[in-house]
Amino acid sequence: EIAQNLVVDAADPNDYTGYDDEILVQLAKDPLGTVVVKLVLDEDSDQQIRLFDIVDPLDLDSQFIDDPAVYTITFDSTNWDVPVRVGIQAWDDSRREDPATAVVLFEQLSTTNPDYVFPNLRSGPGLLDVEVIDDETAGAAAEAAAWSPTTVDTPNLPTSRRNAH
Repeated sequence: EIAQNLVVDAADPNDYTGYDDEILVQLAKDPLGTVVVKLVLDEDSDQQIRLFDIVDPLDLDSQFIDDPAVYTITFDSTNWDVPVRVGIQAWDDSRREDPATAVVLFEQLSTTNPDYVFPNLRSGPGLLDVEVIDDETAGAAAEAAAWSPTTVDTPNLPTSRRNAH
């Protein structure tokens, strides 16, 4: 099953009314070495979203490198089970667009342990879909909700018009 995330683009980062989202990335087991995971955006997805390091935006610890040319996370035996917080933000491009789905692909860039397989059967295909809603397009995004009729008692109306549904 693929997790879904929602991001909305917004023009002014100081008066942000959209949504950012985040994902937590960690390995399923100790790699017994070093594994570098590459987060890949195809051309369309790269125009819809950007990934960023929530905890270390200046890349001082270098575990998650949020360079748009190549997003990478480095894991080893000391941090494989510590989730890395990866931010997802829609690009504000001032164009009206329909809702879109961006896809993040997780693949193994390198490893010092040739027996470590990533992604594996347990982790699935290594794909994450992100729903992107545009803020320049008029309209609303709604999700289905349960509806039930409510009885409203209107005592000031004649009996024949009371209890409208």
